[in-house]
Amino acid sequence: MKHLFKTLSLSNFNEQDILETLNEEMNKSDVSLTFRWTKNRQILFYKLHLKYNEKITDLLNGASLNNSSGAYTFHIGNFQENTEIEVSFGVFAIVSIPKLIVILSQTNPTIGFQASPKDTGKTNKLDSGSRLEETIKHKIQ
Repeated sequence: MKHLFKTLSLSNFNEQDILETLNEEMNKSDVSLTFRWTKNRQILFYKLHLKYNEKITDLLNGASLNNSSGAYTFHIGNFQENTEIEVSFGVFAIVSIPKLIVILSQTNPTIGFQASPKDTGKTNKLDSGSRLEETIKHKIQ
């Protein structure tokens, strides 16, 4: 909710402007990308890019993230309906990872699906020192 009324002009507004801005903001969807993998296995997130409206944003800001918790969720952004996005990610298996899946989710409406591998119920397996790079295309509903 930290983004509410971000577009409201402080120079000239009335109650109708407040209501219109609120309706516009509440109709947006928050999009997240969740990684689930075998616990206590070191994984390195080295790439997370968002492309929409022909603009590419590095969501890791040039950094990398090392984690062994078995679950990590990245907030991708807040988008209007019918916005087409592409999310590209890259992970590196520091040790072998027997099971790994990636889930893309959005709010308003609530949607969640397994994005990698695409076959629900299947898992990726990464050998030590291997990488997984993919791009997920999604149209906000």
